[in-house]
Amino acid sequence: MSSAKKQKTTAPSLITLCTDTLWKESIKGGGADELVAALQACPKGRAALRKITPKSIDCIGINRACSDGINEGFSAYLRRNAATEILFELLNHHDAGDAFDALHRTGGDNISWYSIDELNDWVRACVEDMDLDEARAFFFHEMQIRIPKKDEDREPVTSAIEWLEGGDDKSDPDWIDKVVEKVDKLLTETEYDTEQQESPNLISAEEMLSYNNQRIPMKPHAVFTINTDGW
Repeated sequence: MSSAKKQKTTAPSLITLCTDTLWKESIKGGGADELVAALQACPKGRAALRKITPKSIDCIGINRACSDGINEGFSAYLRRNAATEILFELLNHHDAGDAFDALHRTGGDNISWYSIDELNDWVRACVEDMDLDEARAFFFHEMQIRIPKKDEDREPVTSAIEWLEGGDDKSDPDWIDKVVEKVDKLLTETEYDTEQQESPNLISAEEMLSYNNQRIPMKPHAVFTINTDGW
């Protein structure tokens, strides 16, 4: 019984040692690509690779241009943080449609505006697409507006927009102007402070180079193109 017990405890160690040696020898012999291919060919291998794959950078692209030419243009990426989260939340409810140019060539939804009225319409459409619980969370976290379950007449609130514009003491008929103002500032800001803030909104050129060198992928959720002539 003792010899059987000894064999049971040493066998896994020998298997592990042999496997480790085979991997090292395979890599030395130029078989790294084959090992990766073998890992990609099975669910457990793909799960293992995901653990070491650099996490992509969630971001939003912004382009600004006008008829004065390229010198007035601006192109950059905004990182996902507490300040820009409002854009990502609205994008969750953006209807890209089936247009040929619905996706931008650099990644994400392609959204182009020639006037702030289009931004206003976009914000309303995104909020209208939210269900009531999503709208409650959005307005509470982003605008510090609490949408109740019942209105002043003790009737159930069934629509966030109807309640906001309905005239209750705690409602806010100017909600869309406030949301548009926050979004407009993020997309048309002219001075991005990348040194004084702990987590600046703008991804600097130095950071972009660092991401490229580390093979860290960018993940644009959308690219907003703003024609400032109509702003």
